[in-house]
Amino acid sequence: MTFRTRLLASIVGVVTATTAATLFIAQSQNAASYQAVLDELFRSEVESFRSQQEQQLTAAKTEAAKLAESVRLFAALEEGDPEVYQTAGDELRLAELAFFRLTDAAGVIIPPPEGSRAGGAELDAVLAPQLAKIAGGEPLSNEDLQIGFVASPNYEGGVVSLVYCPIRNFDKTVGGLLIGQPLRREKRAEATKGASLISGLLLGEKYLPHFGGEDLGSDTGAMLRAHVEGGEAAMPTWEQELGGRNYRADSNLMNRGSRFAPAWIVSLYPLDDLRRRQRELVRRIAVIGGIGLLAAAGVGFVFAGRLSKPVHDLVAGTAEVKRGNYDVQIEKRTDDELGALADAFNEMASGLALKERYRSVLQMVTDRSVADELMSGTVLLRGEMRDVSVIFCDIRGFTAISQDMNPADVVAMLNEHMSALTQIVEKHQGVVDKFVGDCIMILFGAPKSYGHDAARAARCAWEMIRERERMNATSNRPLAIGIGLASGPALAGCMGSEKRLNYTVIGERVNLAARLCSQAGQMDVVIDETTLADLQPEFKTESLGPLTLKGFAKPVVAHRILKVVS
Repeated sequence: MTFRTRLLASIVGVVTATTAATLFIAQSQNAASYQAVLDELFRSEVESFRSQQEQQLTAAKTEAAKLAESVRLFAALEEGDPEVYQTAGDELRLAELAFFRLTDAAGVIIPPPEGSRAGGAELDAVLAPQLAKIAGGEPLSNEDLQIGFVASPNYEGGVVSLVYCPIRNFDKTVGGLLIGQPLRREKRAEATKGASLISGLLLGEKYLPHFGGEDLGSDTGAMLRAHVEGGEAAMPTWEQELGGRNYRADSNLMNRGSRFAPAWIVSLYPLDDLRRRQRELVRRIAVIGGIGLLAAAGVGFVFAGRLSKPVHDLVAGTAEVKRGNYDVQIEKRTDDELGALADAFNEMASGLALKERYRSVLQMVTDRSVADELMSGTVLLRGEMRDVSVIFCDIRGFTAISQDMNPADVVAMLNEHMSALTQIVEKHQGVVDKFVGDCIMILFGAPKSYGHDAARAARCAWEMIRERERMNATSNRPLAIGIGLASGPALAGCMGSEKRLNYTVIGERVNLAARLCSQAGQMDVVIDETTLADLQPEFKTESLGPLTLKGFAKPVVAHRILKVVS
């Protein structure tokens, strides 16, 4: 995958991830907001219902208190006198009641007489077993109000709210009062105005949408009952499908602790329109995100092209430098950081080209190893003492050979001779210090030692003799050479003037190698005793005895190499 493709993919990936995250966060926050609104709607609906219920309870307590002070009512209840309804009617504010009933101490309804203002005759059959169950339990005090609800189409709203309280004469229960009032909603709670909320009572398996909304079907009660039977719903709210539509449902038990049948207020909020609006929001965000993605892709494509071209140029330029082409230059396309990078690359390439030219020139005027050490900065310019082995090799009778030759032929002959011997020197990791006319000065151990420098120098000298013999076999002008080799400490470093330095070694062992070279016969290698001590058994030598050499006060013992076993 190219840089441009990766960059474009990264931009598109970031925009896609950002859009997806925005969708997720928006949808989550939207769902949380709607849930909070629905929770507030449900809470307000329940509080409104409870407020109305509290008013009814207060009224029931007031009416029961009046009856508890009526001596005539106590007597009538104890005697089972049908005139008890007349007595109670005189005490109660019947205009505020849908109906009322009196029971005896066992909770049995005392039938009202003909023409009584008690009302609600059609509900006696439904209420009788519930009242008997209430009275048959633990004794109730005047404060133990029992709350219930019953469905009745004869009253506004279709639901009657029931409050039952005992009538006690001191510690004796003489009967009970049942008050029924239509369950009306004077006005909807402020928080639920304008909301599509459906609220109703769940009585057994019958759901009465008393507080607004259409009839949701005959099986609604049974389906809702499945969520609330056995006590509170397993979850405060849940989703419910009714009549092919989806709702968020909330339930609250309205007569907790009452001996009447449990009644639940169940509020339903339609979700289909809400979900449609949520899908529309998601769609809009997705469309905006898609447009943003296309715009980012377009901008990224252009930007990636502008960015990848300079990067491609840099990669291509780097490849050229790697192949050794230091003359490469890349085009500066912009004036920003990429332009500065192009300038830096071009300056680097020019610097490398200049350095390579310096290296090439340096390697032409000095040995490659010395040139590398000088370029790396490891050579001590101030000089250092090193153990070295020094070879001097010159051509025997060179003046006589060259005096009648054309100068160009002399140079060609020397170049051929020096090139062949230099290859032998490099093979044995030696360093050509300098060419002086027909003489070559060679170093081992400086500027770098490879170990056993004396032995490697001796083997190099022996192979130089053999190489010259092979060249003489095919040359029109055979040459004879002699080699002197000495080992020991010498001062190594760059020496010369401020403007012209030459890496070389100086010292007594260097002079000794030069003197031994002058003593060597044709095709001979003469070495000193220090070199001999470092040679392996495969070197066969003979002693030349003490030699009197110019510049040395005492005779020097020298040896000639006779043979080197491969």
